[in-house]
Amino acid sequence: RKLQLQVIKKANVKVTNEQIDSTIKNIAERNHFTVAQLKEQLTKEGMTYAKFRKQIEEQILFAQLQQQVAGGNITVSDQEV
Repeated sequence: RKLQLQVIKKANVKVTNEQIDSTIKNIAERNHFTVAQLKEQLTKEGMTYAKFRKQIEEQILFAQLQQQVAGGNITVSDQEV
């Protein structure tokens, strides 16, 4: 994970707040929640909304990195592994 975050930074992979918000809204809807209800559920499960947003941000970044690697836009050297 640490290596992936370094590669993401080096590759200048970015995610916007709008992408995070949209993903969270989709997650809430798939679980038949509003975003407010999702926040309440997270609190009940002992997770802060800020931590949840950070996890979603990282998942989006990892997915974007995988797409770039699969598309041949990024190469990772043996030294970086």
